[in-house]
Amino acid sequence: MLDSMIGGKFQQIILGFYIGTIVFALFLLSTIRDITSGIYVPALSIYLLLLLTVVDLFLFIYFLHYVTQSVKFGTIIERIHKNTFHTLQHICTTEEPSSFEQPVIDPQIIYTGSSDYYQGFDTDQLLKFAATHNGVIEFPHPPGTFLLKGIPLLHFYGSVKLSKDDVKEIMNMVDFYSGQPIRINPYYGYHQLAEVAIKALSPGINDPQTAVASLYALTDLFLYRLQNYIQTVFEDEEGLPRINTVEYSFERLFVECYYPIWDYGKKDRYIQDALQQMMEQLHACDIDDKQSVLITIFLRKIKSQKEENEF
Repeated sequence: MLDSMIGGKFQQIILGFYIGTIVFALFLLSTIRDITSGIYVPALSIYLLLLLTVVDLFLFIYFLHYVTQSVKFGTIIERIHKNTFHTLQHICTTEEPSSFEQPVIDPQIIYTGSSDYYQGFDTDQLLKFAATHNGVIEFPHPPGTFLLKGIPLLHFYGSVKLSKDDVKEIMNMVDFYSGQPIRINPYYGYHQLAEVAIKALSPGINDPQTAVASLYALTDLFLYRLQNYIQTVFEDEEGLPRINTVEYSFERLFVECYYPIWDYGKKDRYIQDALQQMMEQLHACDIDDKQSVLITIFLRKIKSQKEENEF
């Protein structure tokens, strides 16, 4: 939330205006000095500083209004949902699941140099590297995975063994850092919405309506993920597959997001009704029965708990 407050262009303009006014005032103080005829005071600059101060007051009032609106759960949920949906539209570029035939040769394994989050890679540069070295690169972990030092980061399939300089060049193309940028990895958005719902259901907050709003946004993202596929195989200019990646499966993402919410709110009637409603709609939208079994099992769990609570 704080990152979005400071990251907005208009908010940066407000902060810059404040800093500029302070710097201008400091420079103005240095121009006030004693001269032979008395004290020199730049009157025009003083009036300009007063005008800037009045503008700063109005900007401060606006900034307070923006902060109060930004901390509302509804605003946070809407922003996470919008950013995640935009990222999904950008990376879900295939109508069918990507297929990849693993090479039969033994791969050269490249390990992580430090413990951190694997965030992705520079697709264009890595494709050029793989094509130049006539090899195939495979990532065994989905983006957003925390990897310890010394864990296999990628596999390189090629006839020629990579040198230390080649390995260093590959590592420079891989994003490996902390943070949860939704614009790069939409899975962070899924988990953040689940966290909002879980925190809203905690005894200290006890706000089931906020949890329900988060569930609605989360299910809308799952619907898009159900109907679209993320590209996992990348080809070079000649149409040869050069990079194969692993993405979070629908099943894994479903369990990681919905089940913790269910654990916290399974005895809350708001959560029971909202989850049942969302699962029934999600099941109705699953025309090809891609995840029918997974959703049906969860629906049975919800209905069973509702019957148990009634008695």
